[in-house]
Formats: sequence, C-alpha cells, structure tokens
Amino acid sequence: MNKVLMIFTFFALFLGVPNLFGAFQLKLAVYKNYANFTKNISKVDREKYRKNILIEEKNNLYYITSILYEKEKDAKKALLAYKKVFADAFIAEVEQKKAVGEERLSKAKAVPDNEVPLLDAKILLENKTVYICEEERVSGINSTIIRMDFKKEYVVYTKQKKGTLPLNIAYSFDKDRVVLPMSGVDFQYKIYKEGKDFLSVQGFINGKKSKIFRYYFDERAALACVAKD
Repeated sequence: MNKVLMIFTFFALFLGVPNLFGAFQLKLAVYKNYANFTKNISKVDREKYRKNILIEEKNNLYYITSILYEKEKDAKKALLAYKKVFADAFIAEVEQKKAVGEERLSKAKAVPDNEVPLLDAKILLENKTVYICEEERVSGINSTIIRMDFKKEYVVYTKQKKGTLPLNIAYSFDKDRVVLPMSGVDFQYKIYKEGKDFLSVQGFINGKKSKIFRYYFDERAALACVAKD
C-alpha cells in the first residue's frame, strides 16, 4: 500500500554555497511513491518555488527539500508557499563546513541558473487538459486550437473545429518531453519554459525542430492567443 511518508527529521544535505557560517533549508516531505510526490509538487504555487525544489532518491524513498537559503527571512517566505501543499514542512539550519576529505552526505545538486529545473512533462501535464496554439502564426489566417486530454494510456487529440472527431493516441513522458509516435513518425514536444498562463513547447519531428507552441490550461486564453494577428 503506497502512502506518503511524512518524516519530520532526517539528515541535512551538505551543498556547497558561499556562506560558510550557515544556511537554511526547507524539509518538505519524504515519499515512498513517485506518482504521489510528482502530483503534489505540481500543486506548488509560483514557478520560482517549484524551481527551487530538490529531489533525492535514497533507500527507495524520495526526499523532497528546497535549495539552501542564506537568509532566514527568505526561507520563511518560501515556507509559507510550500506549507500550502506540504503541511509539515519546516526550516532546518544547515551548518556549512569546509574540511579536507569531508564526505558529502547528499548527491542532490542545485540546477545552474541558466537551466530551468523540474520542467517535468509528467508533473505538468499528467491527467490535465491543454489547449494548443502556435507561437508564431501567419497574419490573417485563422489558426485552429487543438485540445489534448492526457489520460492514463492515451492522449485524446481533438481539433476545436466542427465535424472533427477526436483521436486516441498512445503517448509517453520522457523527462521534459511528450512523445507521440504516429504512423512511423516520431513527434516530440519539449517543454522549455513555464510562463504565467502557458507552457512554451518546442516541437520536433523525427529529431528535427518544427514549430513552437503554447500549451494553455485555460481555453479562453488560447482563444485570445489565436485571435491575435
């Protein structure tokens, strides 16, 4: 029986940061089941707080923490956001030490600033409906919105056009990508940016870049996108 295991104390993660005197890290939760923690992470409000989550797999458990905060006030602010999802989250002070031969207790690493972490397609899209339009449209030509319902085994692909029947297409998630193999053609959609109202997605056909799309979760926003020249 897979249950969320909420553990209130566990070993601190020693990550190299400039502050030698101490830092603050949020201990969010420990999970036994992968699906449970990805579902809850997707509920965290605001992109920057999702981006600051670290995940470490150890002894068949998933330890969910935050990056290190050098200022306690920043950690407290983040805690308010995380507690909306992880009720038992708390702040732990982590002492930073630099000693020759000291063994690091964790392999978890913060993602560099020029990369966006946790744009996990499964987290962002599983069991959700998105409305898709092209990022760049030809002026004066009406574009068609595509609705995609991500079910357990199939995505229901529907053109929002009268008389069009939906298609059930087998799909899979591969890190930041949605993979849709159809008729011998490999369609992939890489999520590279999470905006306020939509996901920016780069399309690939058999490994070659195609169009850029927007995945909206609100149909009205997608319609407004299409209405613009």
